[in-house]
Amino acid sequence: SRRAAMNEFERVQDRKPQIVRALFTAGEVAAVGFRPEDDEKATPSPLHVPPSKRLKELVQTLVSDRLPGIPGIKTPSIVRAHAFTVLGKFCLRDENLARTSLTVLARELHPSIPDPNPSVQSNALIVLGDLCVRYTNMADLYLPVMASCLQNGTYSSKSISSLERSAVVRKHAVLLLSSLLLQDYIKWRGLLFHRFLVAASDEDEEVATLAEMVLSGPLWVRNPKLFFNHFVESIFVLNKCTAHPIYISASRQGDGGSGIAVGFDGIDLDGPTGEVKRRRMYDFLLSKLSDEEKIGVTARLTKEVLGSAIDNNGDLSKVCQGQPPNHESSPKRLLSAWNVLTDTFYVLTNKAIKVGRVQDDLESAALDDPNLPNPSRQVTLAKNRLMSKISLKHLMEIVLPILCTLKVKLQASCSPLLKELMSYLLEIFRNYKSEVKEFLANDPTLLQEIEYDARQYASQQ
Repeated sequence: SRRAAMNEFERVQDRKPQIVRALFTAGEVAAVGFRPEDDEKATPSPLHVPPSKRLKELVQTLVSDRLPGIPGIKTPSIVRAHAFTVLGKFCLRDENLARTSLTVLARELHPSIPDPNPSVQSNALIVLGDLCVRYTNMADLYLPVMASCLQNGTYSSKSISSLERSAVVRKHAVLLLSSLLLQDYIKWRGLLFHRFLVAASDEDEEVATLAEMVLSGPLWVRNPKLFFNHFVESIFVLNKCTAHPIYISASRQGDGGSGIAVGFDGIDLDGPTGEVKRRRMYDFLLSKLSDEEKIGVTARLTKEVLGSAIDNNGDLSKVCQGQPPNHESSPKRLLSAWNVLTDTFYVLTNKAIKVGRVQDDLESAALDDPNLPNPSRQVTLAKNRLMSKISLKHLMEIVLPILCTLKVKLQASCSPLLKELMSYLLEIFRNYKSEVKEFLANDPTLLQEIEYDARQYASQQ
């Protein structure tokens, strides 16, 4: 009856402190004498008392969100949180129990779980991470669900308070996954890097700062080409341009044919808010690139994105043939392709991507620093001059021909993208005027357009 159920609920609530203390004690006793390097065949510590079968079953019962035999009564979250921790300690010494418990742990972390509790999920995540270290053959299988915790609580929640509560799970996910990566227990599979990148623009400032720190700190030191290798694909992934070969290749990275890879499900960076976040991520990536890498990124974006738009097939080409896709009626894939092109122009015109002779304020200040030894200043100046020459060579031989060809296509269809392309051309002209004039000697009309725009720009300054 309802009255009996309420009595049981009150009795459980009254006994919560005793249950929690009992669980804590059981976990501490189970961990006595444990050493990570020991396996099940190792001689246990004389002080170790293995948990009985009945105790294991009781703990497994308490991790459930419902108490058996008491219809309608939920297991208190504090009890479940402690029960997950105790279960994890039992599993560290019992591989069979670990194998049967992994599904329970993964289910608790799944994005579709209704009304999750952050404390319970945090403990389940930490236990799953410990088991991946203890039993390394299990790590890859459960990497996707652990990676989804980097965006825990952001999939469908519109409540600010809910996002704030789930931030603790996202913080633990950043710390746990970065630790596993640094120790080589997991690899950069699928779109794991891009989930870290999204975490770096999290609504919670602490989560965003932490994700930026681990990406630009130990993970970057471990793999200095990390940002360069993932830059171009990031534009396709963040916009969910799933039909493009670059996205498909990125999503299959490192799966070894197993089909187990980290996806990008549940993340939506469309619309004005999404655009702000995407550009924050591009700015972050650009700030970590060397001059050589910036030249490489410019060349790849021009050839692989703008070059693809010139072709007469594919979504990038379609969105260049008229007005921008409508958010209400256009297919999602066309909206994604449009955003890929606008984001590409944003990156190419970004001040942070300039190299060599076009110095930013910080670099110029470093060159003028009187405290810098003269030989070092000479080396820096020489390197900048070299980078400037290489950058100019790429611009003249790779970038300008593609821009000129794409301009004809955009002009023929009166595409709004023409304005962004002309802005990029104007940027190149202002920095390399004589070289651009020489290149466009055979196209006086385009040269006149650029010169006119340059005069208009100068008059507005």
